[in-house]
Amino acid sequence: MALGGGGLGWDPWHHGKEEDQLFLLMAERLDYPRDAGPIAVLTNDHRTARTLVRGMAEALEMTDTRAATTRLVKDGRAYAHLLRAHIDREDDKRFETALPPIDAAALLAKLALR
Repeated sequence: MALGGGGLGWDPWHHGKEEDQLFLLMAERLDYPRDAGPIAVLTNDHRTARTLVRGMAEALEMTDTRAATTRLVKDGRAYAHLLRAHIDREDDKRFETALPPIDAAALLAKLALR
């Protein structure tokens, strides 16, 4: 499959690290709730991204070329739009508040071990 295992082969390396490590630190050290606010918004983005990537992977397996193209374009555009918005949220709104009180070097070292 062109996008990797179910289209999600990349997921544990990016979203998984954020959800399992960074968001946990944000919740523990900054008292951010996990089910509301920035963590919930970013986690929901990750879920939506997984759904869209899975849809693109499924489109690549379809035998009806027209339907496959339609699905691939639809999910691809939605994914591109989501990524732009998600990266903006990370860069401009969330990580700048999360990273200063967290030992960034320790976090980076921990992320590199996975």
